[in-house]
Order: sequence, then structure tokens, then C-alpha cells
Amino acid sequence: MRYIVEVDDVTLQGSDRTLLLALLDTRPEPGFSDELTTVGQLHALSPNGWSADLTTVIAVRDDLVRILLGPREGASEALSDLGRRLGLTLAFGANGGVSLRLIEAGSSAPLLEPVVAAAIELWSAGDLDKLRVCRSSTCIVPFVDTSPRGHREFCSPRCATRERVHRHRAAARR
Repeated sequence: MRYIVEVDDVTLQGSDRTLLLALLDTRPEPGFSDELTTVGQLHALSPNGWSADLTTVIAVRDDLVRILLGPREGASEALSDLGRRLGLTLAFGANGGVSLRLIEAGSSAPLLEPVVAAAIELWSAGDLDKLRVCRSSTCIVPFVDTSPRGHREFCSPRCATRERVHRHRAAARR
């Protein structure tokens, strides 16, 4: 069954997952710096050139990292809470769809709606367990594992090859 998220009469069918994953990829991790520290980086992240408050976007990103890349328990409640804080309301339809509606005009929510909607769509479609982080030692890119067996470990063939070469060279040195 395919789930569809409706955001102010715009239907998302996975296209905004790319924006969500790109936002998650800006997160700081040990050995990796924060890639969302300036307004210019924020503009470059979105195809429409977000002009939201950088602090708000970073706070939402950090919440989404905690919810989506952390422990799965309580993800639905945390997503609902995040939506409420942004002035959004969620409605679950009988056909499995999720509607996201703006409660307060003038907030930064309209700019963040596609990201929050993509996170909710990821959860409602049952794909949250398919969300992975690249296992390469030089990469922290998140991706949704759409492989038939569901055993993908790397974000791209390039990272997989780089890791295999690294392991091969390390074994040859021994």
C-alpha cells in the first residue's frame, strides 16, 4: 500500500524525501562539522531557496535527527509534537494518508512543511526502519534502503568501493 502525504493540497510522493535527507546530512557528528551554519548554506540546501530563520531550521533539523536517526520508540509522538510546535496539525485519513495543515499564519512552518511532511510520510509508509546512515568511515549520509533484500549499508556504490579498498589495503599491510 502506498501512503501519500498531503500538504496544503500539494501531494508529496517521495520527492521531498531528498530535501529531508539533505537536511539530515548537514548535521554535525564526531569527525564531521556542521554544514548548516550560514544563511547561504540554508539557501543552497533548498531548491526554492529557504528564507527561514536559520536557528529555527537548525532546531527542527536537530529534532528530526533525534527522531529519525535515534531510537524508534516514540517517533510518532515526537513527530506530532514537532508539528504542533511548528503550528501544524496532523489528520490521519481513512485511506492511510496523512494531512498536514497550517494552524498559524506567519510562522516558519510553511518553509519547513515539506521536510516535516516527508518525515511523517517516511513514518506512515513504514519506511522508518529502512532509513540508514552510510557505514563508510568517511561518510555520514543518510539514505532510505530500497534494495530488494534490505541489506544495503552504503549510501552509494562509490562509498562501498572506497570502504572495500580501504579494508583490502589494511589487510594487505598485515
